[in-house]
Amino acid sequence: MADLPAGVKVGVDDAHREYKDLPALVETNGIYNGNVFKGYKNEAFNQIYAMTNNSWNRYVYDGVSLNASKRGKRLQLRRAYPR
Repeated sequence: MADLPAGVKVGVDDAHREYKDLPALVETNGIYNGNVFKGYKNEAFNQIYAMTNNSWNRYVYDGVSLNASKRGKRLQLRRAYPR
């Protein structure tokens, strides 16, 4: 944050985060022909899921935040604009 005269401060923050290999559930009991569901391999159970790492896609977060504050003798004002 940068200090300005009269007790004013302003700042800009940015963030970039990639979430890789998040947990995912993969259905293992279904029989599919392309995208068409044909039935179950073991008909005693419905969907059976296996937990695995999701290596097919990832979540990416990009953000920026503009901050300003003004301090007086009896009052402090703050304002933030996240995007």
